[in-house]
Order: sequence, then C-alpha cells, then structure tokens
Amino acid sequence: TSDLRANIRLIAATNRDLLAMMEQKQFRQDLFYRLNVIQLYVPALRERPEDIAELARHFVQRFAEKIGKSIAGLTPDALQLCLTYKWPGNIRELENVMERAVTLAPEGKKWIAPDLLPNNLRSTTGSAPSLDLAIIGNSRIGALIDAAASVVWMCVPRFDGDPMFCALL
Repeated sequence: TSDLRANIRLIAATNRDLLAMMEQKQFRQDLFYRLNVIQLYVPALRERPEDIAELARHFVQRFAEKIGKSIAGLTPDALQLCLTYKWPGNIRELENVMERAVTLAPEGKKWIAPDLLPNNLRSTTGSAPSLDLAIIGNSRIGALIDAAASVVWMCVPRFDGDPMFCALL
C-alpha cells in the first residue's frame, strides 16, 4: 500500500450550541477547535421571511419542470399564507409544501392558489398539527390511503405507466 495525499475541506453543520455543550462536557473541546475554522450562522426560515417568496418560486419552478407542468408561481393569497406561516420544518418543509402543491395542481393550472396548500398553512395556528394514527379513526386512514392512491394513479400516464415509480415520488 502507499499513502495518497489529499487536500480537502470539511464542512460540518449543527443546530446545537456547541460552546454550551463543551462547557457541560457534552462535546469535546479539541474536536470543536479542530472543526471551528470558519463559523457561519444561518437563521431559521421564520427569522428571514424576506427569503420565503424567492425560495417558494424556486421550488415551484423546479418541481414544475420535473413533473412537466407550466406553473408560473403562487397567487398573492397563497404567498401571503406562506409569509405568515412559522415554518417549524424550515426550508425542507417549504420545499415539501411546494412539491405537494405542484403535484396536486390540475393540468393547465398556471398559479398555486391557497386551496393547493396544506390545511395547516391555511389555519391561524402557524404550525403543523401532530398526526397520531392511534387516535385517527379507521375511516380517516382509509381516506388518506385513497387520496395517496389517487395521486399515484394521476401521475402514472406521465411516467410510462409505472405506478411503482409514481409511488416513490
């Protein structure tokens, strides 16, 4: 065997307070100083609402191209709902909401309206409801399964009749 030389940069991310963890002896000090060359702080999406419109537009455009729809963006009402929502799931939640809206948009629809956004965005609570399957009645679970199956079968013609590929989307 022979040694190979490599010049790399390691990028690490966390949502924890490593300084506090070091003080509590929950994170190794030597590792912190080895990793902490450049420190960047990226605030949560709820702390930078000015980014929501541009990120939503980007995700709508990306998913519309991927699925093959010509959706121009969000209506002003849908955008307002996005701007007032707290986004506890951060950018991943925004991305998932835009993918859902584009996927559920009927053929020929040019704009994402509030009716294509999840109920929790249209409510005044500002956070996603918890889902406890033990509490939800069987009829609701059946309705959820039926809705998921409908979405899968709506996309089948777009992907050469392959329902398994659609189910994975």
